[in-house]
Amino acid sequence: MGITTPDAVLSFAQGGLTEVFTQTLTIAATGLTNKATIGTPLMNAPLPVIGPATGAFSGSFTIPGATAPLNRPAPFFGQIVRIGSITQGYGYFLLAKVPVGTESVTASPKLSGAVELRTP
Repeated sequence: MGITTPDAVLSFAQGGLTEVFTQTLTIAATGLTNKATIGTPLMNAPLPVIGPATGAFSGSFTIPGATAPLNRPAPFFGQIVRIGSITQGYGYFLLAKVPVGTESVTASPKLSGAVELRTP
C-alpha cells in the first residue's frame, strides 16, 4: 500500500465531534494481512481493518451516552491513495446527533465527518 513505516495516525474531525481526536496505530503486514493495533488505548477506540489489495480501510468507534441506549456508534470508511510521493488515507464517518426528547439514536439525523489515515 506504500506505507513505509509501521506507525500511522488515524484522525477524526467534524461530523458532530466536539474536537478532533487522533489515534496512533501500529500496522503489521504479514503476507496479505494488515493488522492495525492501537498504540495508546482509549475507551471505545477505533480498530481499523485495512484491505491491502484494494487500500480500503474501515472500522467504527462509539461515543458513550449518559446511558447505554444513548451510545452513538460511528462507522468509518476510507481509501488509501498515493498523491505524488505521499500515501495517505481519506474517508468519512457517520455519527448520529444526540437524540432529543423521546427520539432514539437510530432515528436521529446522521452527521458526516472526515477521517484521515497518515504517517506521523
